[in-house]
Amino acid sequence: MLYNFYLNKNMIYLLIILLLSFVNFNLCFKCGFNDLKFPENDTFISFHDNNDTQNRLLNTDDSSDNDEFESIRIYLDTEYIENQTTVNKTLKSKALDVLKSAINLLQKIVLIKRETSKLILNSTQIQNSCDNITISNDLASGKGKGVDADLVLLAKFTDNELGSNVQAAASYCGLDPISHRPIVGFVLINSSLDLSKMENSEEYLKLLFFHEITHVLVFHPSLWEHHYIPVLNGEKFTKVKEINGINRTLITSPNVLKAAKKHFGCSDIEGIELENQGGTGTTGSHWESRIMLGDYMIGFDYSEIFLSEITLGLFNDSGWYKVNDYTGGLFRHGKNQKCEFLEDKCIKKELTPFSNEFCNDKAFFRCGSSRLVRSFCYLVSYTSNIPSDYQYFSDPLKGGYSYSDYCPISMELLLNSSMYLSGNCKYGGSFGYENIGEVVGDKSICVLSSLVGSNETSIPMEMLKNRIRPMCYPITCNMNTKTVTITVLKTNISCPTEGGEQKVDGFDGVVFCPDFNSVCTGTTFCTSLSDCIEKKSVALEETFQYNYKPENQQDYKYYSTNYAPNEITGIGANTEVNDDEEEEENTNDKGKYIILNPILFIIYILSQFL
Repeated sequence: MLYNFYLNKNMIYLLIILLLSFVNFNLCFKCGFNDLKFPENDTFISFHDNNDTQNRLLNTDDSSDNDEFESIRIYLDTEYIENQTTVNKTLKSKALDVLKSAINLLQKIVLIKRETSKLILNSTQIQNSCDNITISNDLASGKGKGVDADLVLLAKFTDNELGSNVQAAASYCGLDPISHRPIVGFVLINSSLDLSKMENSEEYLKLLFFHEITHVLVFHPSLWEHHYIPVLNGEKFTKVKEINGINRTLITSPNVLKAAKKHFGCSDIEGIELENQGGTGTTGSHWESRIMLGDYMIGFDYSEIFLSEITLGLFNDSGWYKVNDYTGGLFRHGKNQKCEFLEDKCIKKELTPFSNEFCNDKAFFRCGSSRLVRSFCYLVSYTSNIPSDYQYFSDPLKGGYSYSDYCPISMELLLNSSMYLSGNCKYGGSFGYENIGEVVGDKSICVLSSLVGSNETSIPMEMLKNRIRPMCYPITCNMNTKTVTITVLKTNISCPTEGGEQKVDGFDGVVFCPDFNSVCTGTTFCTSLSDCIEKKSVALEETFQYNYKPENQQDYKYYSTNYAPNEITGIGANTEVNDDEEEEENTNDKGKYIILNPILFIIYILSQFL
């Protein structure tokens, strides 16, 4: 029986591919910004007994006043949310703890010229402009003494103000009458949120709240007209430009441009696009994910979420803030891909010239563009034609993720359906590959590998031989020699600076070493947005000279069907997506992640009886 099983091993590979074609899980949420109802006019908040306008002056290009900027003080007023008796107490407590953690992170990177007087607010004015949320007596004029803060943040659980796939939303609701800086904002939290059912929920929600509070502080279309930097000399903050036949809205402010020119290696860049997909709220209120995929201010949740120098540039350009650049250099999408990356189509003649960012075959595993998430190529068949401007293939039904202009992108492998960030190499789940060296943890990144122990004879391991897959391995960056060391079990693999294919004693197969400059990008090694902020890791200047090349390009054949020999294939999904519903919302293709772990478990069980 075992003999026959091996004779038909190719049929087993085919069966796995077919199974994966139908096993999907919807675990994708979008920003709830579009669910908010905004007043026609901004509310300017008058301060009680506060005549000190000098300290609220804006950021200028005069470096002599840098010392006047201190960490922003964000006061979370919890009285309203604590009085919501219909909300589960445990949920309320956990959500507030996570919200406070997100606030703590923002306070470590955002600097401001602090208010010198206490904030005291008109309770009626706040209630009218802040989604009917009442404030505590400590803040209310005529009742309290005020608080030492630069921003007051209110919070509220809601049953009916957010869409079913929205977990939170936020906006400012009051501006300083002099600087026009937001001084009051609110966060809405979906009451159906259940932190108990999902692993990593607190880390995931911390990133979500970090995103939402940024909408309060700076990333808000209604704030563009209020942003101010003297060097703009009256110029507008945005412009419209036609790119690939489509009118795009660009942010054109100076620090955004400076950071973008450096990141993409394009001196002629005119601005960074805002999102043009996803409905009225997402459109124009987030970065365009085609070019900014992985930045935490795109409009949908994504497995690689990082702080970019470009978004920090927006904070600077508002005139209200300065920032600490604790990015760790983790935002790597489009890095040094030149102007063509920004203005050319992602797929040409059914191939992509940007193989780190995009893909053109659904059958192969990948690492995400920042090399921290195990992924697959998201390329699906829609049930109606993709809009003509986004048709990259001869088949008009074939395309990638809608928010990314239907470009095929890396999407995380869902290794555990009850876990957020399950494909992530820091927080995620397991393939069950610990016996061949996989480690999920603080020091791990995603590395392409076909390693299998030379003495492994079990059927699951036999099936992995000669098959490239994304693995989480711990690495060490040697900043003196500019080399990477990968640890596989007890073996340390020394990689050359430029990366490339390496064999490992005791293993069949190879590991594809990453280029040093593609993974060792911060002054302190870090692997997540919060990790980089806590470690105060600044992007290394020299890594901006890195120009991506697929690992040892002749070996790129192992995971791209353009060159793949018949005997070396990958495992992927063949997903059909129904887009007959509302096109504007583009909810039909969200969250199509491959669930791999149950399939491997079934194969393992079968192997015990064959």
